[in-house]
Order: sequence, then C-alpha cells, then structure tokens
Amino acid sequence: MKTLTALILTALIALPAAATDRPTQGQKIWLNSSQDIRNGAALIDAGKFEEGVKLTRKALDDDLTISDIAAAYTNLCSADVQTGRYQQAMEHCEKALKINSRMPEALNNVATVQFMLGDYQTAVATYKKALRGKPFDDLIMGNLLLAQRKLQETQQATDQAKPSAS
Repeated sequence: MKTLTALILTALIALPAAATDRPTQGQKIWLNSSQDIRNGAALIDAGKFEEGVKLTRKALDDDLTISDIAAAYTNLCSADVQTGRYQQAMEHCEKALKINSRMPEALNNVATVQFMLGDYQTAVATYKKALRGKPFDDLIMGNLLLAQRKLQETQQATDQAKPSAS
C-alpha cells in the first residue's frame, strides 16, 4: 500500500495538467497503427490539424483493422478537441467507443470535452473510467485531478451562493 501511495504521489508531482486550468487535450494513438494513422497523429500532435485530419481521413478509406479504425476516430476526436469542435469530437469518439468501449484515449478525449463544456462531475466519472484502462497514465491522471479540483471549486461556489438559513 505504501508503494502504491508513493507511486501516486510521485505521479501527482509531475503532472502538468494539474497546474493549469485546462486539461491536457487530445490524446492520440500512435503505436501498432497503419503508417497513415501514425503520420496523421504526428501532424495532429505538431499542431498541423488540417493536414493530420486529412491524412487520417485518407487512412479510413484504406483496408484497416478494427483497432486501426478505432485509432483513426480517436485521433480525429483529438484534433477536434484541440480545435474546439466539441460536437464533432464527441461524434468521432463515439465511433471509436462503439468499436472499443473501454479505449482510454477516446474516454480521455470525451472527458476533456465534458470538462470544456463545464460538466465537471461527468468529466470526473469519465476520466476515472479511462484510468481503469490505463491506471498509471500521467495525462489522464492529471486531467482527473484538474476536473476534481474544478468540481470542488464549483460546488463550493454554489454552496456559498445559497442563502443561509437563519
């Protein structure tokens, strides 16, 4: 138990998302995917969203494995999240999650959309679900901590705004 606590505390110290007011956006899938999907993810990661989306959409026209299709939709979702196209992001992530309902990257992206729309309670639940698939993922853990903090701040502000019973 002490080892697990130490690991969690060590991870918490190094989490960049916990120090900002926004979650780290757009988790992509790189490994074990087709070349076009990997290249599209690299372009999206470099902030070249239009090029990355175009290449990823091109990959969807190829003969892909089911996991590659899920990866492509997750990567499209990532680009949408990073460019503020939240409705489109949800549509792409939902396609990925229909293939694999436990895909941590897609769940992280869905939770990030929920966070950005101010639904911190749902975002916390979704980040926790993503962590079940990748328990030691620093990005997801940092996003979860940020969402929990925002939820707590929102609840405190709501409690303070309520008239006190005299």
